[in-house]
Amino acid sequence: VLESKRHMRIGGNRYIHSSFRVICATNRNIQELVEQNKFREDLYYRLSSLKLMIPPLRNRGRDIIMLARHFIRKECEENHLLIPKIESKVYKALLSYDWPGNIRELQNTIITALSLSENNVITAKDLPPEIFGEHIERKNNQISGLKSLEVAEIKAIIDALTKTGYNIKQAAKTLGISRTTLYKKLKKYNINTAGN
Repeated sequence: VLESKRHMRIGGNRYIHSSFRVICATNRNIQELVEQNKFREDLYYRLSSLKLMIPPLRNRGRDIIMLARHFIRKECEENHLLIPKIESKVYKALLSYDWPGNIRELQNTIITALSLSENNVITAKDLPPEIFGEHIERKNNQISGLKSLEVAEIKAIIDALTKTGYNIKQAAKTLGISRTTLYKKLKKYNINTAGN
């Protein structure tokens, strides 16, 4: 079927042409599995015409914040809720966590936080304990524990904004950059300057 794009029903006597594309995803090394005879080589080569390597969520800094906001908007629209404010500690915790469950785990975390939040504000205590706990607090204080410069930059910007009450001029001065540069970075990382 993959090769000829046609199939025959059981008991049928003629081929039926099909128009389809196959999209596959895996977190395993398929080439290794082929070498170990655990995955059919012919099937691998039929499926691997275009390969996209997507890094895990923990290595995608700003995507974590963008996706979290997307899931919040989506859940609020579907359930007719007001979009809540988000405490800066929440962003720090999300950026520090390793996300072994990738995007599904992030989505579930957002649903949990929305369910537990009060007064239309998501706080760190609304996050699951494995995401915001003592080990996360320690990790937040250790720049060496961050996954990338991008994540460190996001955290530094959020810290500066929080300390200056979201005053762009003062935050830029704290960071040692111009206001123009800070505005570019806020846009790049999709950071809300209203503190929510």
